[in-house]
Amino acid sequence: MVADDIDTPHALVDQAWDLYDARNLNLAIGRAAQAMAALVAMGEGRSPDAANACDALANAALDLAEYPVALAASARADEILDETPAIDDPNLRALRFAVAVTRVRAHRSAGSYDLAQWRLDQLTATMATAAGPVGDRAVLLNELGITCTYRGDFGRAQRAYLEAMSLVLARGDAALEAALLHNLGGVYHAMGELLRAERYARAGLSLRRAPLAVAADSVALAAIVIDAGRAAEARWLVVEALQVYEAAFPAGHVECGVATVLLARIDLELGDLDDAGALARRGVALLTRYLGEAHPKVADARATLALAAWQAGDREVALAELASAHAVCVIALGSEHPRAREVATLVRTWQCAITAAVS
Repeated sequence: MVADDIDTPHALVDQAWDLYDARNLNLAIGRAAQAMAALVAMGEGRSPDAANACDALANAALDLAEYPVALAASARADEILDETPAIDDPNLRALRFAVAVTRVRAHRSAGSYDLAQWRLDQLTATMATAAGPVGDRAVLLNELGITCTYRGDFGRAQRAYLEAMSLVLARGDAALEAALLHNLGGVYHAMGELLRAERYARAGLSLRRAPLAVAADSVALAAIVIDAGRAAEARWLVVEALQVYEAAFPAGHVECGVATVLLARIDLELGDLDDAGALARRGVALLTRYLGEAHPKVADARATLALAAWQAGDREVALAELASAHAVCVIALGSEHPRAREVATLVRTWQCAITAAVS
């Protein structure tokens, strides 16, 4: 690149992606916005370069848990590409796929799992009529598995992950292999297969090198370990991960909230009710700040807060928190989702216990 090209819009888009890859997320957002402004000024605000800039901005915003920004940027990128003539250009085809995956991730992060599934179904249909790289198929299957796991369709998620893994192992992709191992651990955990879940989770963790990826895998492993009855080990994993998250995101982050809520669960198992309650309240506050009240992760956090209150003897408070969590689960996930049914059962159990105590 010659000196005169350093600040061209195209170069600015490349810089935004370089900053994103280097995890300089706020700088990536700024550079992508700068590229968009330059493209608009040149009359190219509806060009593929503009869509690429929006996609860079959306991905950085997703990783910062700025989900409204990510949703808006990914929607704009998709809109621009919808207006772009369909030509047989591999770069444009790759951009269309990347933007479509970003929109799926944005909807899922915001808790719109059914909408994410709908977009995945559209993308799957498109790929069926236009053969793309094997790597795209593996990425698509991984996204399908994640979305199905959140929607409670664990069997379909498992099948998607295993098919993706067979493609990845055949072509070699260490980063996607680690992600698939992590996700297989998650779906087997959801299915109650703790030994298999832990094996996959540890295998994925062994491949990680980046601190934030290690932290994410450590939290996932801790969630399995606590259900296997090893609270002290789980606590060590989460404390280590929280230190990484809080150093990377001093102002807070969704992942800080998720880890904090899990730490509350662990402290409940260890019998430290005061710390558990304080941690649960902190986790609810963090998650609500980034996700709003009507997100499934907030519902899970409120359920943990309810457990802390119940074990502390504040039964009416506990039941109110749990009923709130159940209402969010039903709205966001549907009454037949496994998590919604689990919380509903606990609500009924607690109602019966309170009634029995006063009768």
